[in-house]
Amino acid sequence: MKQNNIKKLLIGWTLLILLIILSIILSYLKYTNIKNNKYIEETPVENSTEEAINKALSEIETNFNENSQIQELEEQGIKVHATLKNHSLYINYETDTIKTYELNYRNLYLTIKIENKEDNINKFEKVFPILIYAIQKRINNEENIDEIISNILEGKKEYKGISKITETETITYKINITEKLKI
Repeated sequence: MKQNNIKKLLIGWTLLILLIILSIILSYLKYTNIKNNKYIEETPVENSTEEAINKALSEIETNFNENSQIQELEEQGIKVHATLKNHSLYINYETDTIKTYELNYRNLYLTIKIENKEDNINKFEKVFPILIYAIQKRINNEENIDEIISNILEGKKEYKGISKITETETITYKINITEKLKI
């Protein structure tokens, strides 16, 4: 009887050890690709930690506020300034009244909805190029940004990383802060 119990105990321990080895092997296979020994897990385009997001948005804010086009707008009597707060970039457009545009950050995109009115569109189209320059400067894009901005505003061409959706009452811009725009 005791020998029977010892055999069962040995079989149990052997099975337990085999199950542990099998789970280790399966875990290894799950996270690696045996054919070319590369990880299966997708790596993000950009580090998405809170610190990295804040740094990226802060760089965009700084690039925006340091852009030479702001000086040109001030000569026309228009004050433009960007402020970062709670993952949103607020752009103030000030003449005799103040208009604030809020760009919300989410999943590598800055998104804004503006009213589809002639006056509002004209104001935003003065701010939009500065924003695109700020984003593209952060990621060191050396393409002809002027041509890209012109094509976007005139609706001539679509670019990967930026979209413009026109509805009856609003226009929505969605801009990827990690995508280099290419002609």
